[in-house]
Amino acid sequence: MNTEPIHIAVTGPDRGLKLGWWASYCILRGLEAQAHYMSPSNKPPKVPISGVIIGGGSDIQPSHYQGDPIIGYPYDPARDSFELDIIKQALAHKLPILGICRGAQLLNVAKGGNLIADVRPLRQHSSNRNYITPSKLITIATDSRLEKLTQRNKLKVNSLHKQAINRPGKNLTVVARDKDQLVQAVEAKGENDQFVLGVQWHPEYLPYKQSQRHIFRGLCTAAKASQARLFNC
Repeated sequence: MNTEPIHIAVTGPDRGLKLGWWASYCILRGLEAQAHYMSPSNKPPKVPISGVIIGGGSDIQPSHYQGDPIIGYPYDPARDSFELDIIKQALAHKLPILGICRGAQLLNVAKGGNLIADVRPLRQHSSNRNYITPSKLITIATDSRLEKLTQRNKLKVNSLHKQAINRPGKNLTVVARDKDQLVQAVEAKGENDQFVLGVQWHPEYLPYKQSQRHIFRGLCTAAKASQARLFNC
């Protein structure tokens, strides 16, 4: 068993509020893991990275998944390119990966899947309003990694997104949907049990929920057990 400190990279934007980073930092610190913020202009940490969280934020530029851009929307192409590279490195090195909201979508794109550019017209049984508190009921697939982590087959989660996963990427399986049958989580299958999980909601904003803390605990456990390290961030 590896006894080195667990170093987890958490990606995010260069500008704007970094609430997701601080929330993830606090949860990881409580799990005795060291979090390191990474963005397009932020220098990579000079430590071996044991796991990666791809954080939430702005929509992904549709050109990455053959979609049509929404005129006037402020995409972040530098962040897209930076995080796609991090995901590809992490997959190649078999590092544990947790994608949160945008991060789940980008993970899917990196694996060759595509997205729904705007889910709002598709919602019939859930609200289009953004909620940081649990507001949406999801159903989790039996015997999935997510079910084992959360110990639930149904969860109430928050909702802060406009894009969503449409067609899952290579070796990604849909393991949670909401009442509108929109994808709420994907995880890897057939990749030597590598921890690769993407959730459409923001578990970092729900630290008071044991089921949500268990998602981060699962990432840290996988990072601690893995011998893989990412040096070239």
